[in-house]
Amino acid sequence: MRRRKERFEEFDWHVLAVALVLSLIGCVFVWSTTIGQETGRFPLVARQVAYIGVSMPLIAVLVRVPYPSLARMSVPAYGIALLTLVALLVWGAARRETRGWVQLPLGFSLQPAEFTKLAVILMLAAYLRFRGPPTRWRDLVGPFVLAGIPMALIAKQPDLGGAITLVPVLIAMVLVAGAPIARLLSLFLIVAVVGVGFYYSPFIKDYQRGRIDAFFESIPEKTAEAQAYRAAGDHKNARKAEQELSVIKRQSNFQVYHAMISIGSGGLTGQKIGKGKHNRLGFLPERHNDFIFAVIGEEWGFVGSSIVLWLSYLLITLIFLIAGRTRDAFGRLLCVGVGTWLGAQTFINTGVATGLLPVTGLTLPFLSAGGSSMVASFLGVAVVLNVGAHRVTALDGYSFDRGGFAYGEPTGRRRR
Repeated sequence: MRRRKERFEEFDWHVLAVALVLSLIGCVFVWSTTIGQETGRFPLVARQVAYIGVSMPLIAVLVRVPYPSLARMSVPAYGIALLTLVALLVWGAARRETRGWVQLPLGFSLQPAEFTKLAVILMLAAYLRFRGPPTRWRDLVGPFVLAGIPMALIAKQPDLGGAITLVPVLIAMVLVAGAPIARLLSLFLIVAVVGVGFYYSPFIKDYQRGRIDAFFESIPEKTAEAQAYRAAGDHKNARKAEQELSVIKRQSNFQVYHAMISIGSGGLTGQKIGKGKHNRLGFLPERHNDFIFAVIGEEWGFVGSSIVLWLSYLLITLIFLIAGRTRDAFGRLLCVGVGTWLGAQTFINTGVATGLLPVTGLTLPFLSAGGSSMVASFLGVAVVLNVGAHRVTALDGYSFDRGGFAYGEPTGRRRR
């Protein structure tokens, strides 16, 4: 009884509370984007609530299992994830030119790529905990292969955004494991060169290449160019610039253009929930999903958007704080992986909506519509809560007792 009470006191309720607040805010804006537009049996907002409801018992079950068991589950989870991704390339249901879904009864669907992110984190943490600091090039081969295979399969669907999310996760985990920063910077330069080559390769789809091109087509710059030609009396070049600007707005940069207008039109306090003009008139594509942050900006304004970003930042900070006070290598790596995953996805999604990054098609964790994203994000939080509740245990392998992964010795036994 005493042990149960101690574990209850160690449970990080504030982490779960912040995640729940974000998910409920997401439900409000999913409802806002679908008012009067759904005729199906299960409205989208009702499905969102159901996904949250399903996640709660999963968290309760997962938190009760000491997280050392997760290390034994990492290989099966990783193997199942890879097999599922391979099967999707043949039998997966297609949406928006992406073959990445498994169709379920009653209109529900499953996106395995979301759960693959957590499986990769489990696998990397289990792999790195038994090894010393990856200071040599050959030490990095294992982690990069483990992350690279699912990244390639996800990119093949094609889901470039989902694949990109694993890059910062991999880098953060090997960095915490003790990899030298200089070596990772060298590797980053190599990856950048490979990325440029990938842009010109046949492996990237035309619409993906178009999204990257659109990122470099600045609407303000093209507008200023057209105005400068008009002011100088060069009407021929002015008309040419205006035609190019029209193409950018209507085609290549259509999504980002209207997302930025939506956010800007929200002003300080927004146009109130359900009253956003771009939202109601349907100018925003995927406004319940990839561009839900633009709806938040339009209807809650700068204040509401800042609150949402602050809550997301708070959640990620709390996760990293749990990692910081965890002595065990496996537990800390799990927390760092989950925190980086949620943080990177939040940064990319909001960066796309504000025009800072090319369009990638990623959900905003806990806020965007999507059952797979919602449940996978809550499972990630459950893993962190598990580590926080059992943080006094150090597993076999290297520990953080003396301040870093590079210190400590493999003991072959548990240390307390």
